[in-house]
Amino acid sequence: MMKTFISTLALAVMLVLWNSSAGAVTIVGTTRAYSTINITLTITTNGTSTTKNDVNTYHTGNVKATNKTLLAMFAGWSTNDPAGWQAAGARLEFDWVADQLIVADKTGTNVLFYAGDGVTNGTVTAYFNIEWFNEDGPSTGSYNGKPPVTYTYKQATTAYFELYYQNTSNQSADTDLFSYGPNISNYSENRNPAKPKWTENESFNVNYCGTTYNNENTSQVVGTITTSGQGVGTNPYLD
Repeated sequence: MMKTFISTLALAVMLVLWNSSAGAVTIVGTTRAYSTINITLTITTNGTSTTKNDVNTYHTGNVKATNKTLLAMFAGWSTNDPAGWQAAGARLEFDWVADQLIVADKTGTNVLFYAGDGVTNGTVTAYFNIEWFNEDGPSTGSYNGKPPVTYTYKQATTAYFELYYQNTSNQSADTDLFSYGPNISNYSENRNPAKPKWTENESFNVNYCGTTYNNENTSQVVGTITTSGQGVGTNPYLD
């Protein structure tokens, strides 16, 4: 039988604690350029076969990974109080300054956890990486050099993500979910000195077989990873 996504990584209790009493949170950094991110993944693995009247039937099972389950999982990885994160308005973002997935508080600029850096705690190594421009594709766009200068582009790319979890003391929980897939990157920038601003969105379609989930290396992961953001000035990564 399939376990839930969060319990498979030995963190089932984190979803319960997410709704418990709040504690203090630790701010580990700040960012000036970020986008909100939405992660919706479905992981499918082989299930337990059944036999009836000499007929063997083979099954699959699936679990979901969403922003909520990932937030609880990251709290567990980093030994942070999930209720404290919830009270602080913890949310997933992509930090364009640090070029990685982060957990931020409700201000959007205070970083609570760098998921791309992840953790290395004794027997556990874990991280969640995203690369929007793993391979570049064709693009369209425009550049207007007449003040206020404006710049836009739309580019096809091959994106990549990897969710890695290894515990050398419990290899049955080992997970290495990853996928290459098509992404569309949209970016615009207004370089008006009085009010410079940028906007962006990414749309990454995930579909990959042969990944590892719960030490099962014939797993499949499908879904989407999307962003939407805007900020003052220029984007340090996309500009």
